[in-house]
Amino acid sequence: SLFTTYEIQQGAAKGLGGAIGVFGSSSSLAAAPDGTTFSVVPNSRELTLNLYYGWSKSRLNLGMRNLLDRDNFSPSGGNSYLVMIEPRSYRLTYSVDF
Repeated sequence: SLFTTYEIQQGAAKGLGGAIGVFGSSSSLAAAPDGTTFSVVPNSRELTLNLYYGWSKSRLNLGMRNLLDRDNFSPSGGNSYLVMIEPRSYRLTYSVDF
């Protein structure tokens, strides 16, 4: 995983920022409940992007997960199923510190 963020510190755009993250895992084996058969869980790669603006004690954030809309699976789950990671999604959030 790699994640970085940048925020403008001065001038007219002070408080404007962004972040980008790359998350991934290699392929792995998943055992069937009987323990005799195995399936390959494909590798996963996810690109995440956030744009935000903060002022006073408020912050408005637009987040985009799985920007490339890949079919990703979590390497963990139950004995008889694989967990699919969410498809491309967007989140708009507003927060206040107090």
